[in-house]
Amino acid sequence: MPHIIVLLQSTHHWASRTYLEYESIDDCMDALCRIFEGFMRLKNLYVDNKNYLLELFNFLDTLEDISCVVMQGDSNMYTPHNKLWIKEQLFLRLDRLDCDGMGY
Repeated sequence: MPHIIVLLQSTHHWASRTYLEYESIDDCMDALCRIFEGFMRLKNLYVDNKNYLLELFNFLDTLEDISCVVMQGDSNMYTPHNKLWIKEQLFLRLDRLDCDGMGY
């Protein structure tokens, strides 16, 4: 499984920079969903399942910056990925969960 580092900056202030580490893309995407859900709870906002993906993407767009670097097993090098890639991975992950009857 690839090692993944998420680089996140929530506001324009440099002190809001942080990083998160995961052992798989699925774990990473699940964690980003949990971060989003925690943010929504803090703001006392409710997201129904119909609008979950749209609201999740809107949340990502409010972040100052977010990107991932993913370890490539064959070369032992990290490949950088931008917000669009993260959104694509979230879409794929949530689609697989929905197909498995576990949807968000």
